[in-house]
Amino acid sequence: MEGAHFLTADEISALLGGEIPSEDHQKKSGAQKLLALALEHGDFWTSPDGTEFVSFSQSGHTEHWPLESRRARQWLAGLYYEVYGKPLSSQAVNDVVDILKWQATRSGKRVQVHIRTAELYDILFLDLCDDSWQAVEITKHGWRICSPYVAFRRSRGMLPLPHPEDGSIELLRDFLNVDDESFVLIVAWLLAAFREKGPFPILLLEGEQGSGKST
Repeated sequence: MEGAHFLTADEISALLGGEIPSEDHQKKSGAQKLLALALEHGDFWTSPDGTEFVSFSQSGHTEHWPLESRRARQWLAGLYYEVYGKPLSSQAVNDVVDILKWQATRSGKRVQVHIRTAELYDILFLDLCDDSWQAVEITKHGWRICSPYVAFRRSRGMLPLPHPEDGSIELLRDFLNVDDESFVLIVAWLLAAFREKGPFPILLLEGEQGSGKST
């Protein structure tokens, strides 16, 4: 990665408050071991607003989490447990998180983070928010389910969407009490909702009482 700088053993030891002797002479501390594991298995970067992130592989897919998040700390604690078979103290994990945040900033890698939808050139992505971190890739030629090559982040309250199925937009007509011209406008409004940036059209429904506006 151009411009990136990864911590050396001496730098790690200085940040953790002591020298790192060779493994032939002395064992590393738990924090030092975890830091080495994290640097091996994670990719550390910042969003344009300066938030420090980690990307890591999990069950065949890649996840992106702020280093301050609970999920990132769970990943770190799990890394240590999988290798050494014992838990690590919360203080040690916190110490490692602080160093990794510094490493993410120092790397110089900036990545745009997206929530639910993303645009890349003429491609739209819709995060399904499922456990496998899949998304719908939408182009002028069609759509497909994929592992997105943009960085989505998750927040509490984001529920998974059902996987789409092949069909026709004409199926929507049965649910809308509108004429042909209004149907085109509603479809355009729906498509615009998949865009990450505005301007966004505003949908205004008008009709007499009992015409199905609320439905």
